[in-house]
Amino acid sequence: MININKTKGFTLIELLLCISLSSFILIVISIFLSTMLQSRTKNETIAEVEQQGIQLTNIINQSIRNSKSINTPSQGTSSETLSLETFDLLTDPTVFSFSNGEIIMSEGGGNNISLINSRVEVSNLFFNNNSQDNTPGIITTNFSLDYINNNGGNEYTFGKDFFSSSSLRGGIAGNTGGGGLVFDATGANIGGRGNLNLSGVIIENTSGTDIIIDKITVVWTGGTLIKEIRAGNTRVWRDNNEGTPDGPQPSGTELDIVDYTISALSSVELTKIGFDGDISGDTFSIILTLSDGSTEVLGNFSP
Repeated sequence: MININKTKGFTLIELLLCISLSSFILIVISIFLSTMLQSRTKNETIAEVEQQGIQLTNIINQSIRNSKSINTPSQGTSSETLSLETFDLLTDPTVFSFSNGEIIMSEGGGNNISLINSRVEVSNLFFNNNSQDNTPGIITTNFSLDYINNNGGNEYTFGKDFFSSSSLRGGIAGNTGGGGLVFDATGANIGGRGNLNLSGVIIENTSGTDIIIDKITVVWTGGTLIKEIRAGNTRVWRDNNEGTPDGPQPSGTELDIVDYTISALSSVELTKIGFDGDISGDTFSIILTLSDGSTEVLGNFSP
């Protein structure tokens, strides 16, 4: 008997169907990968704009908070230029300005530095001086940031408007008595276990004679009570028989401290103003009454 083995092959129709199905799968995979890549690129574009905008806002706001006063714009006006008087001669003045789609920063009259990279551009920049009389300076900043789309693809198209507001924390004290004291609250901070202590406020005697601090009044927005004040290494008031009045005191109480002398052309840090509760988020003012009856005021700062 003769056995004949027959091997069954593909018909033309089956081959065409196989090729068509493979081509369809490849097209679907290509579309999926292309969409995924476009989505990734879009996310990177958005992240770039947001990251640059947040970084730019932080730099401007930090400079405002650490400044002594506002040179430009004047109170109640707006400008594309912000000029700040600083405590450090090396950075005074600090100037932010707009040029060719960039925000430029210069310190102490030095070289201009662009605060953004070449992938984004700025437009509609305005610094608004919203300061009120007898309060620290307040600046609101507005600008738009757009990704530079050189390829024309939708995935590279994104823009966002940024808005922020910041106020000066330090500055020259209200000099009602001509005492010659200058406050610097740029390094003020809240710390200690439970956020009970305010520290880091510097008081500088810019005059040629010694100045004696007779009384201190601290005003704050929270409902805690003040318990202690230290100037440098000296405790000048405590709620237990060091200065008057005795006992923890509420905001706005005038404290008759152990008289403290700041020598001519020297400075001292208020190393501890202690409270009986959490003071994080509070706004503070400090009023010093000098031995000649005059007062010096550091108004409304938020560490």
